[in-house]
Amino acid sequence: MSERAPPSPRAGHAAHGALGLTEADARALSATASLRERLVGLAEAPLDNDTLLLSSTIGRVLAQAGASPTLAATVLDPVVARWPAAGALRAAAFEAFAATRAEEASREAIAAWRYPRCVVPLEDGAFGVCVSVPTDDPEQLADWADHVAAGLARAGARHVVLSGEAPAARALLDALALVGVPTGPRPLHLRLPWGR
Repeated sequence: MSERAPPSPRAGHAAHGALGLTEADARALSATASLRERLVGLAEAPLDNDTLLLSSTIGRVLAQAGASPTLAATVLDPVVARWPAAGALRAAAFEAFAATRAEEASREAIAAWRYPRCVVPLEDGAFGVCVSVPTDDPEQLADWADHVAAGLARAGARHVVLSGEAPAARALLDALALVGVPTGPRPLHLRLPWGR
């Protein structure tokens, strides 16, 4: 009985083409071709961290290239179908794909709250800031707060009124203190634009 050669990622390219995938999927297949080729080279090796890491890298690159979940779930099938650890390799690729997509979605959601989107000019150099940023991650909050504080300083803010969630408000209070912009309740002489 003759041994069958491991499948080529190029054969996988053709197999995926039969699924009617998108242009982004085609670009993602091209972007991962060399990584999948490396995985084919490891076909005889026992499953180890390097092999799982390579599968995870394939998943991350697929997400960054805009691949569909369908492609991410099936991209390794032609390469690992006969491996005893095929399930683990598929899972590593898809988990990395999903995690990368979630990170990208989180970054986009936070970007929607960056200066000037979260700011309302009041009067006399005062600004209102909505601080309901959709994250509790201290590093992301600090980056967001620094960006907002810098924007307010450039705009000549003399007073800032904050409204929103505590972790984001604390981060922005710290950032505003660094640039010397006072914060606190709305001064009595200020009228909100919608209250005029």
